[in-house]
Amino acid sequence: YAEDHVSNVEEQHVLDIRVEPATNKITTPEGMLPSSTKAWFNKNGQLIGPTGLPFYLYISASPESTAETFLLDLGSSTSQDSTGLYFSQKGENHIQLHTSAGQVAVKVDIDGVPPITQPQFLGAQKSIQNATTYYGSNLRIALLAQDSDKGAQAGLKQTFLAIDGSDFILYQAPLQNFSREKPYTLHYYSTDQVGNVESVKEEYFTVDTTMPKTWHTIEGEFYGHFLSPKTAISLSASDNLSGIASIYYAFDDGEAQPYRGKLTGKTLNALSDGRHTLHYFARDNVGNTEDAQTFVFHLDKVPPAVSINIEGNTFKQRDTLFVAADSRILLKADDISLEAKSILYQIDGGTPKTFSSSFDLPQNQGMHSVTYYSTDIVGNVSEKKTQMVYLDLTPPKTQWALEGMQIHENNTLFINAKTSVLFSTTDQGSGVKHIGYKIDNGTLKTYSHPLSLTQHGIHTITYYATDQVKNTESNKTLTVFVDKTAPQINLTYNVESKMSIDKKIRVIPQTALIYIQAEETDTAIDKITYSINGGRVQLYRKPLSNFKKGETLKIKIMATDRLENLSKKEISLWVE
Repeated sequence: YAEDHVSNVEEQHVLDIRVEPATNKITTPEGMLPSSTKAWFNKNGQLIGPTGLPFYLYISASPESTAETFLLDLGSSTSQDSTGLYFSQKGENHIQLHTSAGQVAVKVDIDGVPPITQPQFLGAQKSIQNATTYYGSNLRIALLAQDSDKGAQAGLKQTFLAIDGSDFILYQAPLQNFSREKPYTLHYYSTDQVGNVESVKEEYFTVDTTMPKTWHTIEGEFYGHFLSPKTAISLSASDNLSGIASIYYAFDDGEAQPYRGKLTGKTLNALSDGRHTLHYFARDNVGNTEDAQTFVFHLDKVPPAVSINIEGNTFKQRDTLFVAADSRILLKADDISLEAKSILYQIDGGTPKTFSSSFDLPQNQGMHSVTYYSTDIVGNVSEKKTQMVYLDLTPPKTQWALEGMQIHENNTLFINAKTSVLFSTTDQGSGVKHIGYKIDNGTLKTYSHPLSLTQHGIHTITYYATDQVKNTESNKTLTVFVDKTAPQINLTYNVESKMSIDKKIRVIPQTALIYIQAEETDTAIDKITYSINGGRVQLYRKPLSNFKKGETLKIKIMATDRLENLSKKEISLWVE
């Protein structure tokens, strides 16, 4: 590891270095074998000898071993000289002696076959890899030898062995000194009781006592120790000698199972969301088993939760959400374990875009769709959601109407004080929220019921409407002239009239004509009516006349203009 100048210390790394011993096979050098002398052997009273060993005949006067013996010279009776006789075949042989007393045959067995030695490798697992034989720990080697089962058998005498080119030694017990990890060469052979020597045999093998080494790698989308079901965990192992037999793994407290491929998808999906521990180890071909390694990780299976918020003017009516031109859409993703990597959205099924800041909709009135989803930094993808919104770009349209008397003449709209001004409005989108108005320079008010103008004269009503997402209509005006003044009634006579002596009544002559006039300053006179002495009300069309002498006249006069402003006048006259 390394350390910098401000004492930041790197995590330790480990490098395993293995020094391999020489792998050359050791052969048996000439002269290495111990000598073995052929000899005769008495096996349970039966004489046995090897092939190629000469024999001689002696004569004695006593069977005692201490008695004097004399070598018989057979040179005159056989082709052999005095150097010795030989048996020509293996197995049972006979020596024939002819004397004056008769013929005698002596049986002699010849053993010409050496013993056979077989090694037994005990206590350790065996594996052959690339023509090399490997054994694991606790290896013991036993050498089992026996004489041939064919023909005469003198019996096993000794077994010898040599390890890695050392001198041969006598085998006495199974070999157990194989604790060192390296290649070994074993030479061995056996001899029997008459000196037959087995050909030297050899075994080449390597002892492997080192555990394999396993490690994991993470592939795909992950963040530190945070993984998702899309992440892949790969296990790899190495072994310096016999090679890897199997890799095993287990999650948490589960049972170990053979590793057959990357741990991902279905395997990780079977785990619950949260913290887990992966245990893994390897076993080599001779049974060396590694101590389990562990990898602690957090499995994040839950995608981010994405929410949508619309900033600005909105209005929901039944299942439709209305927004305005200045409304902006804000998306937010929340992840329980990790931060969201990105939020993606589509407008009206278009190309997905990455959300970075609030956005507005295409400025086309009507229904729009906003589809949105999110991914976190380990690859979890949330379900797509779609928000339907209606973009309302059009303000309402307001119309006015009048209920009651009204006249439009000379570019002026005349009404009376009883005439009501009504407003109505239509909207193509979110609907009308309110109508605002003001009269002349008055206070702005919200329209709720028909208006009545009670002050005489010209008035201007400024009005507009606003919809539910605050699209506001441009100000409009309605100018009216409120005529509250009734006509002025005047009477004139074609002759001079006078007041009575007591000044209580006007006096007219019998021949007088009475003219009724009505004056209107703003609009025209509609009609004048009258009645005399409570009689029938008549429409004034001509001067009043034909009065009776001495009668008293009570005349009631009514005049209305075209807006139904009414004035009344009563007059009493006496006809002289």
